[in-house]
Amino acid sequence: MVNDTSIQIGEAIYTFYGLESQKLERLIPQNKLTKDDQPEESRVDDVEINKFVSSLGVAPWGVDNLFPQQAVADIKKNALAMRAMKFRVDAHYGAGLITYKQELKEDNSIKIIPVLKDPDFEAFKKANNLLNFQAGIISDWEWFRMAFYEIILSNDGKKINKIYHQPAMFCRFGLMDEKEKSIDTCYISSRWGYFNSENDVVDLPVLDFENPLDDLKRYIAKGGKQRKFIVCEKINELDFVYYAFPYWDPIRKTWLPVAQEIPTLKLAMIINSMAAKFHIKIPYSYWENRYKDWNNPNIYTEERQKETIKEATAEFNKFLTGSANYGKSIITHYGIDPVSLKNFEEWKIEPIDNGKLNDNAHISSSQAANSEIVTSFGVDPALLGGQLPGGSEAGSGSNKREAFFIHQAQIGLDRDITTRWFNLVRDYNEWSEDLCLGYKDTDTSETLNENPTGKKTVVKV
Repeated sequence: MVNDTSIQIGEAIYTFYGLESQKLERLIPQNKLTKDDQPEESRVDDVEINKFVSSLGVAPWGVDNLFPQQAVADIKKNALAMRAMKFRVDAHYGAGLITYKQELKEDNSIKIIPVLKDPDFEAFKKANNLLNFQAGIISDWEWFRMAFYEIILSNDGKKINKIYHQPAMFCRFGLMDEKEKSIDTCYISSRWGYFNSENDVVDLPVLDFENPLDDLKRYIAKGGKQRKFIVCEKINELDFVYYAFPYWDPIRKTWLPVAQEIPTLKLAMIINSMAAKFHIKIPYSYWENRYKDWNNPNIYTEERQKETIKEATAEFNKFLTGSANYGKSIITHYGIDPVSLKNFEEWKIEPIDNGKLNDNAHISSSQAANSEIVTSFGVDPALLGGQLPGGSEAGSGSNKREAFFIHQAQIGLDRDITTRWFNLVRDYNEWSEDLCLGYKDTDTSETLNENPTGKKTVVKV
């Protein structure tokens, strides 16, 4: 039993023996968290789908319709996972967007010709916050392998005037039309799991996943009056009909909890072991012998007994600890029973061996967990400082450059999907049909003598 609710470094741990435990528990303050002390758990972990949500006909994203909220909450607990995700978003965006045209050369290779000031695109860019829009689309794609955006047509329905990113965490599909085998509605709310009013959710029609352009043209040609639509960028993979499956998701229930528990265990070891210097065992008979009226409840009430014990242990602890007391002798007294001629129970002072705090048993588990995490995100550990940042596994500059080059070479499909909105806007608004949108990259494949500033840019499409 600990004699106080906190133990400072170098203090002693006291236990009392020789009396039934129930009475000791009344005398010695216990380390028990009250309800107010305990951290409040996130409500998204145990909220079920609201009855109102069910009445809407929402296709739940996860068992309780809160998969994206739960996934983000889990990943946010791990710094390495968050850093890997940020790297993916940054590498995906590169040095930003660029418009270009392609030219077929005589040798059948393709020449990329940047178009810096296309008037149609510049006007659209000025009317819309494309920097934030593109950042949101990329982030959602990297997180959930899905991205949602809203388009707003002109009053006559002939042009797409506005485009807005709708956070994937806010979006849910309506149930598929069994006859048409199509998903026609997207419900949008920032309060999934909390709301019970229709004022907290809006619904918009969803354009066809495979060919939103033709779907939109057919609707307007039929005289449709709706001017706001949701477009979802996703790939129909495996057997996932409504929502995609992020490739990193398997670590949430496996290696991610392992990585999170290791620092918790280390902290617990430091707090609970390193803080204690001595274990002092005091026979309860000591108090009865020292204070003649100890067992008289009229004189030594339980409150007075508790205060007496606290003062005595604090005084002895002060005697034991601190640099000024280093090397002191400890003197205690014990008596002899005149009948049995045996020693009365005496104080026992035992130094605590804190050598176990130097145990590195968790290091290999931590490395394995880190390796699994970055692998699931598809990020070379060299790009994040290795499994032990700052250590020998951090990787050389050449390793980092090659890893970065390989990573960018592998995200072509992802980049095609996150710029597919441009094709819809271009073709519906009847801009130049050979105008394309791509990403600029910083060329990291050259050494500093070839690219002294490290800022030479190339177009990646």
